[in-house]
Amino acid sequence: MKTIAQRFILSVSFAAALLLAGCHLNEEKTAEEVPDAAPISYEYLYDCLWTVADFAENADGLPEMLADPNGAVFFQKAGHTMSVFRKRNDTDENTSLKTAYALETQCTYSVDTESGIISVSGKGMECYFRIERLNDRAMTLCYRSDRNEYVAFSRRRTGRRGVCGRSETGKRKQSKSNAQIMNITRENREGQVSVIKVTVGESDYNEAVEKKLREYRRKANMPGFRPGMVPMSIINKTYRKSTIAETAYKMASDAVFEYLDKEKIDYVGDVLPSDEQGAFDFDNNTEHEFVFEVGLAPEIDIELSEKDKLTKYKIKVSDEMREGYRTNFLRRYGRLVDVDEVAADEALTGILDNGEIKVEEGYVGLISMNDEQRKPFIGKKVGDELTVNVNELYPSASQRASVLGVKEKELEAVNPEFKFTIKQIRKFAEPELNEEFFKMVFPDGSVKDEKGLEKYIDEQVAADLARETDYVFTTEIRNFLIEKANPSMPEEFLKKWLYTINEGKFSMEDIEKEFPAFLRMMKWNLVQKKLADRFGIKVEQDEMLEEAKAYAAAQFAQYGMANVGDETLTKYAHSILGNKEEANKILDRLYEKKIVDAVTPLVKVSNKSVTPEELGKIFEAMTK
Repeated sequence: MKTIAQRFILSVSFAAALLLAGCHLNEEKTAEEVPDAAPISYEYLYDCLWTVADFAENADGLPEMLADPNGAVFFQKAGHTMSVFRKRNDTDENTSLKTAYALETQCTYSVDTESGIISVSGKGMECYFRIERLNDRAMTLCYRSDRNEYVAFSRRRTGRRGVCGRSETGKRKQSKSNAQIMNITRENREGQVSVIKVTVGESDYNEAVEKKLREYRRKANMPGFRPGMVPMSIINKTYRKSTIAETAYKMASDAVFEYLDKEKIDYVGDVLPSDEQGAFDFDNNTEHEFVFEVGLAPEIDIELSEKDKLTKYKIKVSDEMREGYRTNFLRRYGRLVDVDEVAADEALTGILDNGEIKVEEGYVGLISMNDEQRKPFIGKKVGDELTVNVNELYPSASQRASVLGVKEKELEAVNPEFKFTIKQIRKFAEPELNEEFFKMVFPDGSVKDEKGLEKYIDEQVAADLARETDYVFTTEIRNFLIEKANPSMPEEFLKKWLYTINEGKFSMEDIEKEFPAFLRMMKWNLVQKKLADRFGIKVEQDEMLEEAKAYAAAQFAQYGMANVGDETLTKYAHSILGNKEEANKILDRLYEKKIVDAVTPLVKVSNKSVTPEELGKIFEAMTK
């Protein structure tokens, strides 16, 4: 079972942690990562497209955008006209804009009604737009320029533009937001916790509540009434109180986040309902107070100099390492040949028989055994018999059940002592290192003979060792920076947050046990955020792709595919990045590497040669 840290923290990437800390990266975003995109309807989208047509010429590279009253939207660029037709009435059940065809190639237009992102993609063209709601009526359409910023257009023909969602001074454009309307107070408490109280009045929520109730009535299907004709008095009696509660809470919650953003308050974890929350009376009161609490992020100040001393370790390539890598590498291309006697790590086939179960083709692989486990088999020949314990031969229950031909639940009733009669002994034989072998394994011609193979093996061993020592050095820097910053954390709040998001899956005792590892990771996330801001560190999409390709190449190499083509690697890399968890791991790795690269020149680093065993002990001490 996964630990709490694994389920809820280890999956949180550095980038995600920045959001958890209440911070936003001021760096390039993909269309899918654009923050603060408001939910929109088709009518809002259509109106916005219609409005922005007059301003299309103001942005570099923006396709000319036209719309007509029939709902046809046109994009023009580089002499090509691309069109998409959408019915303007509400009966259109499509959840995306239709597929349109350019003169020379097919282009696809789609809109995510949840995020507000419009994408236009096709051969040689990829554009992203975003809708930002300023208030109930005013909207802004933002186009991602060649600089990967979102250029905003208002309804006024001023010709001015800035980064989407922000004025030219860099501050967020403010409409009459929830945070401005409602009464909000904040009080700092012990343990780096702020209690935020939001008062929501009838004037704040009434319009939204009435709208929802009308929607309930339109959709209501109650016995004795035609659909949509349920009296409003019944709708009010049935739904009003719950609708007020839901609407008021959402408005209060939204107001808290707006407030935190406006006041530039950095926080960790998430906003939680406070234990100080009083009872609600939605039957009699029209004004309701919601109480939240938030854990405050610490101030972090890290001064670095040559007085700070670190050690980078290096492992010299030994003959034993070379031989081990060579054996494992050639094993992928070798074959099994029959031998007369068991000598070391042969593969055995024979009869397993305990009187109740008889397996004619039982397999025993000595390569996976240690010397003590192999000892009873050494010197045995075809036809010899020996007693074996299948529980020891096949530690995995699923494997044991498969070999014996029984169900896993039946294993407890099976006598594990079997007589094993050897029928065949086979030993691995290395492939012949001839021209055919080198053409097969290295089709690019990078290795043509045994001398080239030895050089290749040296390079691979050195690369493997470098990855190991780099990882140890990264761990050392991580530990050093955490201790150097020593950020104070709202520990009790974070424990409460963990318990809350677990929804009862873990007890407080479980959380206490895992908390030290979680806390250290949260500290590292905050330190990374501080250093990323300080050094202007960011990760580009092409860097993510190259890192994913390198990872893919390493994966292929493990299976003996040393020279996979760039097209295959690119395709596999895209599939890796399509997995959110894997993409976050790569993003974390790149951020961490860049921070290590930025910090290293600012401190004094000494080099030291060690054996693999010594490095293992050093790393073990680092991770205690």
